[in-house]
Amino acid sequence: MEKIRAARSGSVSRHDGVDYGGGRSRKDAFLIVAAFFVIVCFAHPVVLRSEDLSLAEAVEQGWKANSSLRVQENELTKAELDGAIADSFSYPELSLFSSYSHIDPRPGVRKEILPGMAPLELNMGRNDMFSHGAQLRYILYEGGRRSHLQEASKQMKEASRWLLLDRRRTVQFDVRRAYLTILLLKEMEHLATDNLDRHRRRSADADRAFKAGTIARLELLRAQAEEEDARIAVDEAADRKRTGLRQFAILLNVKDLPEPIGDLQRASEQAMHFDVALLRAEEPEFARLMAVSFQRRASEEAAEAKKAESLPTVVTGVKAAQVNPYLGDKRYGPEYSAFLQLSYPIFDSGRSEAVYERAKIEAQNAALQADELERTLKAQYDLLIERIESGRRTILSRKVGVERARLALEAAQVAHKNGSIDLSRLLDAEVLLLKSEVEFLRSTAEFYENLADWERWSGRSSGQFEIFNRSKP
Repeated sequence: MEKIRAARSGSVSRHDGVDYGGGRSRKDAFLIVAAFFVIVCFAHPVVLRSEDLSLAEAVEQGWKANSSLRVQENELTKAELDGAIADSFSYPELSLFSSYSHIDPRPGVRKEILPGMAPLELNMGRNDMFSHGAQLRYILYEGGRRSHLQEASKQMKEASRWLLLDRRRTVQFDVRRAYLTILLLKEMEHLATDNLDRHRRRSADADRAFKAGTIARLELLRAQAEEEDARIAVDEAADRKRTGLRQFAILLNVKDLPEPIGDLQRASEQAMHFDVALLRAEEPEFARLMAVSFQRRASEEAAEAKKAESLPTVVTGVKAAQVNPYLGDKRYGPEYSAFLQLSYPIFDSGRSEAVYERAKIEAQNAALQADELERTLKAQYDLLIERIESGRRTILSRKVGVERARLALEAAQVAHKNGSIDLSRLLDAEVLLLKSEVEFLRSTAEFYENLADWERWSGRSSGQFEIFNRSKP
């Protein structure tokens, strides 16, 4: 039975990455309880109705509860605002201005006309001067910097869209994986309960046989020990399921423990008849790769924009104002002007060149990352399809193993009843059946987890997850 519990614990940890075997220290257990308390107190969970939860409903709730998805949506909004900012530089800029200045002494001319006489003073302005008006300014030429910035913002906006899509797919995969884990834990609890029922019958039979004097006390003690071991296994399976449900509730940010619907036994029949060639025929849509490709182009455009900063800039504009004093008098009057300004950076201690070289390195890094990601994703995608095909064959083999183990148990039961074999041989047959059923269910859950991973990366639907949703009326 130790082997059975080890196999059962191993099958769970491969799906959710949590050790349900009860081997944590008191400190780890305290930290888990404390973290759970903080999340429950401050996360403001959504209260769902106390009913079963389909996979589609769980995914929808997962999207609503995931904060990283909200962050990525904000990043998309920021990219759209950056695009609006870049586009604004292509249009004239209109501004209002108002100024005041005080000059002492005020502008004028002081000239001595005749010796011995007071000099002649001619005032040409006043101490206080006011000016109010409007200015229209437009950049005629800036070396193409505006167009590069506009293109970079467009590329970043597209990258943000793909990153948001990739994040949604990742959240969907995480929810599906947790959902499958709960279904597997439920099946493990059912198997443990069935196993306990068998051992109770064996223990009762052994007790009667011992009283009749047909078996030794050693066999009775073994049957009783196996029954107790099976009872412990049921408690452990129930604890693992409760822990998994709590973690699933945290993932969905809900107060009540959800109860996923679905049946891995029925899903295994669908998996055995699945045609993996359909996956190979689909053209994958790697959202993350698309995002990195757009980021690469944005980096290249940003580098060109930095290069344009070292080129001349031509600005033109017109200005209309009311000034006081006007024509030397203390009154307001109109003043109009037009200007054409040319600026050209000559020397900045190498700052512009360093900025451009840095931008080029960032563009090169983005290109290298895009190439590496493309190679990695395509290789992993092919391996994933192979794992799905291997998983389908494994389910078929495990199914045959379960059927043969069940036949072996039936034969062992008859042989034990006839006295051909002892109790230990019968218990071995029961262990074999339990182990076969555990491996069969685990391989089914792994198959659907890999299939969910394929949908995550490819962006396509396999149509195999409807079995975990509610039947349409």
